[in-house]
Amino acid sequence: MAMTDKQAVADMRRGGKKGLAMLHQHYEGRVKTFLRSRYDINKSDAEEICNDVFFKFYKTIDTYKEKAAVFTWLIILARHKASDYFKKRGGTLPQVTDDDIENIIFDQNTEKDLCYEWCVRKIIAKLKNSSYANCITALILLVKKVSIKDIAFKINRTPNATAVFMTACRKKLRGNTAIKNCWKNC
Repeated sequence: MAMTDKQAVADMRRGGKKGLAMLHQHYEGRVKTFLRSRYDINKSDAEEICNDVFFKFYKTIDTYKEKAAVFTWLIILARHKASDYFKKRGGTLPQVTDDDIENIIFDQNTEKDLCYEWCVRKIIAKLKNSSYANCITALILLVKKVSIKDIAFKINRTPNATAVFMTACRKKLRGNTAIKNCWKNC
């Protein structure tokens, strides 16, 4: 039986390493994706920052309050580590207010939203150079509230053909196993 986040934290508080290993395995990719996508940090620096995040989490486990999900807490730590990263290079992260942090900590949907964002980014990267490419482009434009007419122009179709195409895209993407699996894991 797999260890839950709560069991992993309890193991870490007892000085165990299995909990940390499980959390690292479960969240490492998502933390790195967060760092790379939000702050445009290169892969090797994101890996180093990610390791720093887990080290800090382990060292300060007794200060972790379970009001926030583990992943939410890791993202907060990642944000602080990213800030340190930019300070060392002479830049700064956008300022975040205490209210913003409060909303991140107590927003029950934060982890799920970040997971969905991670899924979308992962899937777009995989599907960009496939037969889904125009589907992804069209649906992203639709989400950005671009008109059907403008989407049609961008993908070289008529507006009516674009509407039909986008319906087919939705069906095609709903049936995609990678998407289903990613959503299910959120």
